[in-house]
Amino acid sequence: MIEATLSRARLNPMSIIQVGHIQKNCQSRFASLIDMTDVVTKNADEREIKFLSRALAAFAVAAAAKTDDVSAAQSVVDEYHDDGIDAFYFDRTEHIAYLVQSKWIKDGNGSPDLGSILKFIEGINHLLEDKVNLLGPKMQKKSAEIQEVLADSQATFVLIVA
Repeated sequence: MIEATLSRARLNPMSIIQVGHIQKNCQSRFASLIDMTDVVTKNADEREIKFLSRALAAFAVAAAAKTDDVSAAQSVVDEYHDDGIDAFYFDRTEHIAYLVQSKWIKDGNGSPDLGSILKFIEGINHLLEDKVNLLGPKMQKKSAEIQEVLADSQATFVLIVA
């Protein structure tokens, strides 16, 4: 019993390798593309985690929507009052709206907390109910795209937790 508990507590070396690969990929692809102008912390570690969370959202959009890095980076709407939605991308050709909630977890063990997921669900509900005024300012700037998605009878939604 004690041995099993200890082995579960150890960090999976593969997780460390995979997280390192994803981190390097996010840094090389999105370092110059992700908007960080609203991040006011002077703490370099906090800033890096915030960047990696945003880059992970862009990474997820690029992979799922098969879009270019610039478009994926522009889909990032993460901010202090983002209503849980960290990226929003609408593929007009495929009629698919991608909504992403992302959290950078540096050791690869864990997932977004329940509060973050509930906030994401609330944000999705606000979007679907056309309550754009309750969404974050960056999402509000995408109001025309949101209206387009909601008016598209063929639109489907892909929800991603990264």
